[in-house]
Amino acid sequence: MTDHFIDEVSDCQVYEMMGTGITYAIDTKGMIYLNGDLHPRGGPEAISEALAEHIEWIPLNAIQAYFPLPWLASKCDNGVSPERLVIMSGLAAAIRGKG
Repeated sequence: MTDHFIDEVSDCQVYEMMGTGITYAIDTKGMIYLNGDLHPRGGPEAISEALAEHIEWIPLNAIQAYFPLPWLASKCDNGVSPERLVIMSGLAAAIRGKG
């Protein structure tokens, strides 16, 4: 499966996983950014938390954004949302070509 480049935002490029409609971004350092909808309390809450914690994020529109994969995963640790960790792990493996 080849991902499709769809946009460049700041120092990031946005891609779509072919056949899935799932989008993600990768910055110039190789950091993967995933949609804030994967946050246990949703995208708008992720924006609020990222602002409070001074986390770099990429806005998509007024209520959606991409966030660094490690930060999103940390929000699901401690059993809060293990199914989201599985999803993120699978997405990261697919993006890195190991899935």
